[in-house]
Amino acid sequence: MKNDSIAAIATPIGCSGIGIVRISGPDAFDISRQLFRPWRSSLAKGKTIALDHIKSHYLYYGHVYDPENKGLVDEVMMVGMRAPRSYTREDVVEIQSHSGAVILSKILKLVLNAGARMAEPGEFTKRAFLNGRIDLSQAEAIAEMIGAKTEAALRLAASHLTGNLKDTVVEFIDTITQAQVALEAGLEFGDEDEVTTDIIALSHEIRLRLINPIKLLVRNYDDGHVLRDGIRLDIVGRPNVGKSSLMNCLIQQDKAIVTHLPGTTRDLVEAYLNIEGIPIMLTDTAGLHRSEDPIEIIGIQKTRENIERSDLVLLVIDAAQGFTPDDEMVFEHVARKKALLVVNKIDLATTGWDIFVPPKYMEFKKVEVSAKYGQGMEDLKNAIKTHCLSGVDIEPGRSLVPTYRQNKSLKTAMEALERAAFGLENGQSEELVVEDLVCGKNALGLIIGQSISGDVLDEIFGQFCIGK
Repeated sequence: MKNDSIAAIATPIGCSGIGIVRISGPDAFDISRQLFRPWRSSLAKGKTIALDHIKSHYLYYGHVYDPENKGLVDEVMMVGMRAPRSYTREDVVEIQSHSGAVILSKILKLVLNAGARMAEPGEFTKRAFLNGRIDLSQAEAIAEMIGAKTEAALRLAASHLTGNLKDTVVEFIDTITQAQVALEAGLEFGDEDEVTTDIIALSHEIRLRLINPIKLLVRNYDDGHVLRDGIRLDIVGRPNVGKSSLMNCLIQQDKAIVTHLPGTTRDLVEAYLNIEGIPIMLTDTAGLHRSEDPIEIIGIQKTRENIERSDLVLLVIDAAQGFTPDDEMVFEHVARKKALLVVNKIDLATTGWDIFVPPKYMEFKKVEVSAKYGQGMEDLKNAIKTHCLSGVDIEPGRSLVPTYRQNKSLKTAMEALERAAFGLENGQSEELVVEDLVCGKNALGLIIGQSISGDVLDEIFGQFCIGK
């Protein structure tokens, strides 16, 4: 932990009502007073505020001046938060100016010249963790909240920010410690009649209070992945079945180029879609068919590769033309994927759109739409939602859903605890059982930041934006 002062722009640079430069560290108040002049004094380029007169959590109105040439930089508000009642548990000052790249960059430059250094990505939150204000799971929750694409993802992250996951993990660690103490007492005082350990009861306790709830959290990760990270959804089909029109209709934008000519889409076109809290990366792909065009061949290969990575496929066929040999070829590419059969262009079908589909593909749910006129879109969205949430049994904001890193630690802990329970049930040496318990406890400790390496911390906080 470096004992210096850091600074960064804490708001996105652009045209907006306000911009904030944040300073944290032992010199935060001194640095800000070199630049800030309170109202009345600032109008006359007069006195600064004495350090011991700056009230904590009090908003001051005034101006920022360049100490070298006494030139006015901006009209600002300044708030100081004395340690430990701040985000980082250090002295923190925020200078709130008008937004704009030149203004914010100028104020930041003056702050750096006055003694601060440029903050690293996520360093403010890293200091909050290292100073004990938050644990590592809460720090990761902050990044999740910032990156949330839907309200459901936001509620998942907010539940972790309140410390729910931390409390659960601490309870697990305490339970392991109790089991460890019981076994070690039996090892040390096993010859004394009054010291006995009920091995079977202890094994039952480990399974009931540790292994089973940890399994639930691991399962929640798989379910919560849909709500937090969203799904990859590919629109596939042969050329000119209306894939691009379908994408544009779903996102209500002219994102993909639409013409009557087949093969218009030669590269992947992506857009985000939100269906009732589920973030979806929607991809319009090149039409799958036999082609001698080298550019089309590249696009078709990209489509095939993307299908392999997709979570759900919208397989589009033309209601007016019916099922064709080219459709058969496309079906073969998605046969092993979770897919919906989308019968498009029902507005052009003269004899209805209950077209023939080979029996081996009848397991795909069929949805009839007209992308041109928006017909059937709500049915399609409901079908997408149903497929995405099938088997998902979590409630955003209430269920605990670990991140990928946390899930890895939970799996490691679960494996160690299962070894411990198995060892107790099968007469294994109690010394080996204790080692497994310690392994499980250490893995859980990594979730909240106990005994975690600096490299891992750098990797976690390096994913944050500068200024947070």
